[in-house]
Amino acid sequence: MAKRKAQWNTPRVCALCPTRYTPTSPSQRYCLGCRGEAGLARMRKYRAAKSHWRRPRTCEGCHAAFLPEYASQKYCSHCKEWARLAVHRRYRHSQKGKVHQDSYNRSQLGRRAHYRYVKSKKAKLTRSIYNKARYQAKKAAARAAVAADSVQAAADSA
Repeated sequence: MAKRKAQWNTPRVCALCPTRYTPTSPSQRYCLGCRGEAGLARMRKYRAAKSHWRRPRTCEGCHAAFLPEYASQKYCSHCKEWARLAVHRRYRHSQKGKVHQDSYNRSQLGRRAHYRYVKSKKAKLTRSIYNKARYQAKKAAARAAVAADSVQAAADSA
């Protein structure tokens, strides 16, 4: 016959101190007095493991020691811009003589891209601003015509 497992709420001994306590959940390992200390120790351990990348490194550009600001940082703050520009130069050099992606997309997608733009919020907003300006210009022209007619009528009556 298989041995029965003990009930989870039977008294246990705390993992930090020799106090006996009755657990309130099956996974509880510490008494109420040690629970806060155990949580702090667990957080310290977690933070130490998380910040292992904060150790000093050597820069791949100038070989000087520096403290990284983020986990994948390879260059010090002085070489960071130089490295970014070097990557950009390598990319631009590799693209020489190739057809630019934008021109290909314009010729291939033509109508579909234009249709998507026409339906977009930006296009609708642009159209509404344009239509409002046209309406206001028409209104101003009508007012000017009415004013010109009234001036003409006044001149005829005089």
